[in-house]
Amino acid sequence: MAQYLRAVAVAVLTAALFIPSEAGAQKGASCPLTDAQTKRAIAAFQPLATFLSGEPRCFNCHGGVNPFIDGVGLDSEDPNAPPSQFEHGGGKQGHDNPVSKDGSVGLDEGCKDCHSQMLPKSDGTPSTTWTLAPGFMSFVNKDATTLCRQMKRTSGTAEEFLGHLKDDNGRNSLGATAFAGRRALTDRDIKKYEVQVLPPAITHDRLMQMGRTWIDAMGGKFQGDISCGCELKHSKWSGEIHYVIDSKGDAGQNDLQNWANRELITFTIIVSDGVGTARGHAEMSAVAENRQKMATGGYKKDTSSRLQGTAAGIAPATVEVRINEATGTYEVLTTYSPQPFAGKQTAETCIRDSCNSKELLYSAIPNMGGMQPGGKLEDTDHVSGSRRDVRTNVGRAKNGVFIRSITWDLWRTTSAK
Repeated sequence: MAQYLRAVAVAVLTAALFIPSEAGAQKGASCPLTDAQTKRAIAAFQPLATFLSGEPRCFNCHGGVNPFIDGVGLDSEDPNAPPSQFEHGGGKQGHDNPVSKDGSVGLDEGCKDCHSQMLPKSDGTPSTTWTLAPGFMSFVNKDATTLCRQMKRTSGTAEEFLGHLKDDNGRNSLGATAFAGRRALTDRDIKKYEVQVLPPAITHDRLMQMGRTWIDAMGGKFQGDISCGCELKHSKWSGEIHYVIDSKGDAGQNDLQNWANRELITFTIIVSDGVGTARGHAEMSAVAENRQKMATGGYKKDTSSRLQGTAAGIAPATVEVRINEATGTYEVLTTYSPQPFAGKQTAETCIRDSCNSKELLYSAIPNMGGMQPGGKLEDTDHVSGSRRDVRTNVGRAKNGVFIRSITWDLWRTTSAK
């Protein structure tokens, strides 16, 4: 369990957030910042975004680790969970853990057996809860602009944002616990799981200073709508589209055979003012062996197969939202070259001890089977949504699951006329 070092979640900006009132970031609110002020605010937020999305103390609790699944990837039971990037070092936990009213996930007593060493609150009273951030506060696959808008939307005010960085506004000592680097674990479990207590990339005081610098660049408070202080005005579409295919769990063995199949494909398009980048990554493996029972007793291999594939690529991409005013619907159109995403599979088949291998094409572009972003139009300057296809009881022993997921969040700050 040495992977606890990278995988067990540590809370910095975890739950206990609230949905702000419309006064905090209302739709249609103007942005009083000049272009020069906005550029300073964007530059000030970039170090924050880099830290939040790259530091395990933040990222793992904000979607990087899902303790309710085996391994990594999507959660077949939770449509709001992002694709987990790292395996939970303590193993899979039950999905029956309680969910608090604010959407955060409160872990059960079994988790508190390990994560029981939260530091005291600022007033010296005990912290009570080890939590994960809710899905809408995920940092997974989000660029700086998206994170900036997210911070404004979920915090509501600059005071609430800075207070959460400091001590969760007095509710729990998330920040101090995170920067201590012990994951709120007991000495017993730090030793048991070979956890290395390492210092963060920056200090807690430095994180607070970065937060204040961003707020100061916006004039000392959150201004305008959720884009104000995060990006310059633009008439073309910005935002993100995420595609995931996750096939797992199809595995088993008996006297006559064993097999295991796994595939995970992630594909993300991030655009700013209509132009951006598509990134894809895919890995798959399929192994099987069939055996014959021998008359003299025991079993011998009859046939076997092995398939391993990887693919990854980056390409320029564009995104357009086509609006049908007559029907009140929209569809999202994406363009990119498929060539950079081509990979290969190595296929090996054996009949007893005689084996042959060959290479096949493999792509990091997922086949979504018609699942494309679009739907009913509610806001001419903001479209978002998700679609999901979950198939259980798949595979040879009906113990696998196949999940396809697409999420999108696209906006423009000034409508094109």
